[in-house]
Amino acid sequence: MNKFKDPVASYLEKRGLDRSPFFKNFSSFREIVVVIPCFDEMENLPVVINSILKCDPPFDESFGFLFVINHPDNASYERKQESLKTVEYLKTVCSENGIPVALIDRFSEGFEVPAKFAGAGFPRKVGLDSALHLFDHTNSQKSLLVCLDADCEVAPSYFKTLKKLARRGCKAAVLEYEHRNDHPGNLDAISEYETWLRSYTAGLKKAGSPYAYHFIGSTMVCNVETYVKAGGMNTKRAAEDFYFLESLAKVAGIETIDEKLVFPSNRRSDRVIFGTGKAVNTRLDSGEIIKPYPDLIFDRLKKFLELFHHDFPTAEELIVAIQKSDEEVFNFLESYKFSSAMNGIYSSSRSSKQIARQKDVWFDALKTLRFVHHLSP
Repeated sequence: MNKFKDPVASYLEKRGLDRSPFFKNFSSFREIVVVIPCFDEMENLPVVINSILKCDPPFDESFGFLFVINHPDNASYERKQESLKTVEYLKTVCSENGIPVALIDRFSEGFEVPAKFAGAGFPRKVGLDSALHLFDHTNSQKSLLVCLDADCEVAPSYFKTLKKLARRGCKAAVLEYEHRNDHPGNLDAISEYETWLRSYTAGLKKAGSPYAYHFIGSTMVCNVETYVKAGGMNTKRAAEDFYFLESLAKVAGIETIDEKLVFPSNRRSDRVIFGTGKAVNTRLDSGEIIKPYPDLIFDRLKKFLELFHHDFPTAEELIVAIQKSDEEVFNFLESYKFSSAMNGIYSSSRSSKQIARQKDVWFDALKTLRFVHHLSP
């Protein structure tokens, strides 16, 4: 018996929500698998399919597409019927156009998404976990799991760029994006929302944060090795992309691919409790302008991070320096037991490199976001 178990098999055994496809029109392993959850998306699916078919160069035998047809178990009869229509549409359009596709069932009775998990995370995790079976695990560093949503279009160079990322061993990345103006009445709302999102990412870059990337679910990619090391996707109803990317960043770092490759819809949505669709709803219903983050917040974050990343020989010197620098920031950090955490990191680390690594793991994407919100007016 081999005591060195396949990391992918071990992950799936402990955390997997994988399912075998009920329909699959290819047999060989893939280098790149694009995972698309589908809940009541018949209006949007032709858009993403047509976009995929217009790519130049087109997809080839290195690609596979995995759709997770799903709805919550408390969905209306009409929405459950949409899942059945989605299955027939995907079978037909993929067969007619030679699209290598696998379909996952989270819509049949007994396999529907539990209502408490209704949202983005659960079906995305099912898809990504199921996609692991489509790769050759002996080459997991040069594989690529790709997240996409059914309301997106992709750039003509989408497949060309994905193949480059896979073959150079990209560990984790986010692709650049721009929301479409497919619903003109939502233009102001999505423009303000996207400006707000970009102001956050730009501010983190200016401040020198290791978590300076956007968190749009349809732009996330990683290789199989990194996915498993990070513990896989979560099942959160919303913000699954934020927490997933944070997990990836802690084990591999996140690249940003500057080329605009993904174009999500600017539609309203009632599918998740917050995120793009919810933000558009709130802006349109309330009329309240979505304002970008003030630059001053990121100036204070930069000042803190410069001290935080300085190679102080002792935890005490680090703690004293930050307290003297900004009392409000220090008090915020202490609400998360900053001094105790730093003492623990310094006492348990064997090198300055390990100290620096553990500090960034402690002051993670979530604490960074809370820091920014704490200082926001």
